[in-house]
Amino acid sequence: MSHKTIIVATPYSSDLDRWQQVLSDTGDLRIVAHAPGLMELFNKVEHGPPNIVLVAAELCTADEFELIVTLFDALDVRWIKFTSLEGSASGLNAPANRSNTSGLFHASLSDNPSALVGQVRSLANAQQRAERPAPQKMGRTGRRFKRMVLIGASTGGVDALKTVLSQFGPDCPPTVVLQHTSPGFGAGLCRVLDRASGAHVRLYEPDVALQSGTIFVVAGLPEHVVLTADKRPHLQSSPAGLISGHRPSIDKLFSSSLPFASRIVACVLTGMGADGAKGLLDLREAGARTLSQDRETSVVYGMPGAAWSNGGSMRQVPLHEMGDSLLKEATL
Repeated sequence: MSHKTIIVATPYSSDLDRWQQVLSDTGDLRIVAHAPGLMELFNKVEHGPPNIVLVAAELCTADEFELIVTLFDALDVRWIKFTSLEGSASGLNAPANRSNTSGLFHASLSDNPSALVGQVRSLANAQQRAERPAPQKMGRTGRRFKRMVLIGASTGGVDALKTVLSQFGPDCPPTVVLQHTSPGFGAGLCRVLDRASGAHVRLYEPDVALQSGTIFVVAGLPEHVVLTADKRPHLQSSPAGLISGHRPSIDKLFSSSLPFASRIVACVLTGMGADGAKGLLDLREAGARTLSQDRETSVVYGMPGAAWSNGGSMRQVPLHEMGDSLLKEATL
């Protein structure tokens, strides 16, 4: 008999006990791991993809769950959001939500066992997509790039960055991406983006010079990251308090590149708040080329909207055109 493997993601041991009890006599459904948090879940799924993940609803409310869902999609892992017994008692669970990021089902551990087994088995027996070929890596473009690329993103940014960076090949301009996320998720984000891009995606390291064909990711750090004003700029840590509500801050990164703004093309992608808007305006006024994601394709229009409203963005661009638009601007 072929078993369907399951990971249970919940901070509560009582949830795991309940699922083990519910699924103990099924024979074809087997729990193989428990993840108490999203970082553990990401690592377990990436290194040994299960058929199904059962995720406590409160974990689905974290911003970093966007990265988890992107990984689920890449590996064709099905998932169910469930209401935890302990979470319900303490009022921690978010209400059921059937948006595109809510999995195929929503379950409650207060349901009777046969109903829970039925939901899990229905998902387990759903036809999975035919294995698709590995994405074709973007080849060399033959373009001569004159500018570096700076990209800032927040809520909704993981999928947006995958789309944008899929257009970047091994000869892309030196690129820095700053994505708002919690500590510890930078390395996982790099691996997700590296799968999607023809360029080499690597996590920020201090004092490393920017180079063609490489995308540096700034995410989940306890300090700001800036570009040094050298003949050959490199990235460097810059300790300071929150700027525009964030650390690291897109505004801080953008403002650090003002001494060589004429060699920059910068953009702000989907995200909540206004981080990046002021820095983008300063860059534009200093001679940089500047873009922002349009309202229709933004998951949250806060950051790109602020950059458009204050005049920081020269042009609004739909997400599917942003990668090519950045590369074209980098040739000017």
